[in-house]
Amino acid sequence: MRTLHYSGVAKDKEATFDSMGSDLTAAYRHANNPWPNLNYTRLKPDARPWYNMPFKYLVHWYYGDRPQNQILDPGEVVFDPQNYSGKKEFAYAYRTANFARGKHPHILILDDVKKDDKQREYVWNAALDDDFKKNLDIHKLTGDTAILVDPKDPSKRLFIKVFGYEGEGSFVIEHSQPTQDVDRAKMNLTTEQMPYNLKFKNTAKAAKFRTLIYAHKEGDELPKITVGNGRYTISIGDQVDELRLGNSPGDRISIVRKYP
Repeated sequence: MRTLHYSGVAKDKEATFDSMGSDLTAAYRHANNPWPNLNYTRLKPDARPWYNMPFKYLVHWYYGDRPQNQILDPGEVVFDPQNYSGKKEFAYAYRTANFARGKHPHILILDDVKKDDKQREYVWNAALDDDFKKNLDIHKLTGDTAILVDPKDPSKRLFIKVFGYEGEGSFVIEHSQPTQDVDRAKMNLTTEQMPYNLKFKNTAKAAKFRTLIYAHKEGDELPKITVGNGRYTISIGDQVDELRLGNSPGDRISIVRKYP
């Protein structure tokens, strides 16, 4: 992961929002840590000299007595960090996380993900806490809105809304299958043993998930999201936040508190 930008209380203790954007493309391409040095992925460079040293000259993290890989691999070419291509084709993957303070604190997770130009099913995953895996029928899923209910205190709820996406999309709660390297038969795994996840499934050429997460009490006013003039307005009671996205995936977002 490469950090692209940050703003928030680490720079301004009076900040209303904390926001950080990251480039995840290399991970989705299975590119095996392609960055030229340790500092390349950091927003604030580290002064220690080995942070600017090419990766290949650093000792192996596990063995500790040899370089990460050969000094010159057969067919090796100069790494281009802006146009790197990995082991698997993947156009891009970016995520921005934003935490809003105030009377009605909320979290925004903004994902832009695209593998290629084909129509595909993209899935937004959220692992459920053990408490939320009990009495699954009390959770309320309606299209792109999910309300998770705490079985210990049903008045405590989590509102999750996906907006700004293209194509068709809806929430489901279902088992997550083990990775392919797990021998299900040997481990005697059954579907019932698989962990439950909250998933938003979307069929489109590119995933554009803007996910609002808001903790509230039953009966509280829920967030309302409207769009106009290329920006989203998030209203919770008398609190109004305005979100403006960048022109391209991965661009810095702009979010401001309009009221109160």
